[in-house]
Amino acid sequence: MGIFEIASSSLNGAQNLAKRVKKVRTMQLRAGSLHSPLDENAVLYESYSGNGMVCHPEAIFRRLLGAEDMNHLKHIWVLKDLSRFRSTVQKFQKNDRVKFVVYGSLAYYKALQTSKYLINNVSFPQQFSKRDGQIYVNTWHGVPLKKMGFDVKGGAVDTRNMIRNFLSADYLLSAGPRMTEQMYIRAFKLVNVYEGSILEVGNPRIDWQFQPAQATIELREWLDKFNMDLDEREVILYAPTWKGSDFTRPSNDAASLAAIVSDLESRIDCEKYRVLVKAHQLVAEEMKSNEALIGRLVPNDIPTNVVLAATSILITDYSSIFYDFIATGNPVIFYTPDIESYRTYRDVYVEPESFPGRLAYSVEELASHVTDTLRDDWGWDQSVRARYDEAVQAFTKHDDGHASG
Repeated sequence: MGIFEIASSSLNGAQNLAKRVKKVRTMQLRAGSLHSPLDENAVLYESYSGNGMVCHPEAIFRRLLGAEDMNHLKHIWVLKDLSRFRSTVQKFQKNDRVKFVVYGSLAYYKALQTSKYLINNVSFPQQFSKRDGQIYVNTWHGVPLKKMGFDVKGGAVDTRNMIRNFLSADYLLSAGPRMTEQMYIRAFKLVNVYEGSILEVGNPRIDWQFQPAQATIELREWLDKFNMDLDEREVILYAPTWKGSDFTRPSNDAASLAAIVSDLESRIDCEKYRVLVKAHQLVAEEMKSNEALIGRLVPNDIPTNVVLAATSILITDYSSIFYDFIATGNPVIFYTPDIESYRTYRDVYVEPESFPGRLAYSVEELASHVTDTLRDDWGWDQSVRARYDEAVQAFTKHDDGHASG
């Protein structure tokens, strides 16, 4: 992009932002929130702009909700659609300390302006401005595998609001030194700029994986709400990332994903193992409409790490979900038949050859790896095991089941 294109883009962006700010300011005045005092006991949680009660904010919420010395706190969750996430709302409808607001609504902006504590795993809208006295914790949403920030072409423009959120945050969450260096310092260039604290305490959402019995009960309760049974078979979870060059227009094909799962199931013993699918939150809603995935697709309402806690083998591609899963000590298999096309629009920090698990380039090879892993105690050679152990040490060494506390 040339200098004049950047200038024009910035001008248009500024004009659009000014219009949005004016609109939101009007909403805030109507709500009386611009001059309302902070609610010292209110905690507002937002994950993926309201796309579910999930990720690190969910884990922190659960810990605070269950802590006896935190009974004074009121918890406000942001959801895009209360009907879409009806099961989540119903789960807490009898708890008067938990309430929900719709993303972008009048109630949302009032809560955003008056809550003492703000917890987000991505970013608040461009018109957000933290008030004096508010405490903002940005947890991010996992160890990055795909390049981001200034490491991506055009990143200076595309990540403006993300950087502004980081600079507004009092605390940034990190899995450890490798993530801090790779993401916050290099990719977002926060060195000597960020004035808050980076907390290298691990991943709160991984706490679920240290409670496998409780997570299994939780998963069974969730699946019951969606008319899915959690039987006694071992779970093989297929969790691919979103595909495409534009975050706002992912190109995942539900039919192709369903075909892969069906092909895999035809090659393994489905009396002992079942394949579940966890779609990326960007495409989860689209996947729901595919009939072939009914009974296989894990609803987006269910926290991913609750599912990981009950999973024997994870199959993924370029999703950073594997960084969470290796905390269980269980094996990962990477299905990467589209690696060359993927590289043309999205680069990664770690090449597949260095991933902590075996690679498969066809469903036949994938099924073979799954079978070998189940039969031969992973069926890995020393080099694969060494990569796995190195990744555990680099990215999950602080995870002990208490990161959220």
